[in-house]
Amino acid sequence: MPQAGQLHVVGVDAPPPDQPRVLAAPDALADQFRQHRNSDVEAVRPGNGVIGVRSQVLSMPISTIGSQRSIRRVSGMVSDPRAWYYPGSSKRSACWTVESGMLKAIDFFCGAGGLTRGLLDAGIDVVAGVDNDPRLKKTYEHNNKPGCFIEEDIVDLDIKALRKKIGIRSVDTTLYAACTPCQPFSTLNRTKTDDDQKALLLVFAQIVAQCPPDFVIVENVPGLHNAVGRDIYERFIAALTEHGFDAVAELLDAKDFGVPQTRKRFVLIAARHGKAQLPAPTTSGTPRTVREYIEKYPPLAAGEESRKIANHAARTLPEHHRRIVEAVPLDGGSRSDVEDTSILLKCHQDRPDAHKDVFGRMAWDEPGPTLTCRCTDVYCGRFIHPEQHRGISLREAAALQTFSDDYEFFGNSFLEKSRQIGNAVPVRLAEILGKAVARL
Repeated sequence: MPQAGQLHVVGVDAPPPDQPRVLAAPDALADQFRQHRNSDVEAVRPGNGVIGVRSQVLSMPISTIGSQRSIRRVSGMVSDPRAWYYPGSSKRSACWTVESGMLKAIDFFCGAGGLTRGLLDAGIDVVAGVDNDPRLKKTYEHNNKPGCFIEEDIVDLDIKALRKKIGIRSVDTTLYAACTPCQPFSTLNRTKTDDDQKALLLVFAQIVAQCPPDFVIVENVPGLHNAVGRDIYERFIAALTEHGFDAVAELLDAKDFGVPQTRKRFVLIAARHGKAQLPAPTTSGTPRTVREYIEKYPPLAAGEESRKIANHAARTLPEHHRRIVEAVPLDGGSRSDVEDTSILLKCHQDRPDAHKDVFGRMAWDEPGPTLTCRCTDVYCGRFIHPEQHRGISLREAAALQTFSDDYEFFGNSFLEKSRQIGNAVPVRLAEILGKAVARL
């Protein structure tokens, strides 16, 4: 039997069932193999139509190797690319050396690391996160070791230099993930003028073109896929297609993927080898609820912080906000349920139908609302605790984003940490997206 890490393949007869088997390339790729003899062959991976490996290789089940996109390099020459080869034959021989490794990723616009954390949980090696906000560095690196935070504006990024710096080789199977700034494409953004941030998705497309990865993941608000961002989206898709990617995109709701939050997002997966595919919903029946994720935390008063649980801190309430919060019925109550309307803010007295979720409570046994960068502020949405007279704490917000309790957020202000949490990709959704890519 060949040693772990190496396949000695000989002959053209039908292989015995207990032997490792290698199916070489179809006729159309024979010349490509001959040209790359004894050199790195970037295209050789399970599932891309070039080579398939079965049975045991590298002392691992090949199903595991395939799921992790682990085959990285093949050296040697196969003289008949249509043949099955197996050890023990008296006919001509060839030696293929197979190196193993994980799918490597770069997280662009990484923020506090929600997408990175989910990809790591999916078994993907996220080598670095790139963002131009230095305030995110401590949160990102503290929670996503050994990945490094690269403080750089994507507009100025030299992708080839970055890959070299962080140790990604041309033969490595790679994923570029990006959650470009959401505000320009948000339906909450009433400004219809051109926004330079919209062009950041096209800058990301240029990075993909300059040094193409094997896979791309993009997550954004629904507006990217409709009239608000349609032109940018179509140009981005055209750029992917030009460089050989198959792309699929759809509006997904995080609550269908085990996240206790109604959070509709545009998600795109693209593959340069084979057919791209989005994950199917994983939640069957009733979605996960607010109660499942935050009831466990000890009570807090507004302005109080736990000494035992990191980031379990509630925002201080001005007196007039406190009166409104106390008047909103428990477990899903709304501002419209307040009997004494004289205590409401004047803008809400004048326009009672405007922003109806503001000063609303979450309901215990339903998914939470879409969290935003102001998700701990009672006057910015349905962010009041279901039964305590305060906004949800930073820790509770993080839990609704499916961050684990040991994922700690750092910042110079309460709002800074709230923004990190609310802007993140829910970890559970990111993990499912990562596993979907790993299966391609």
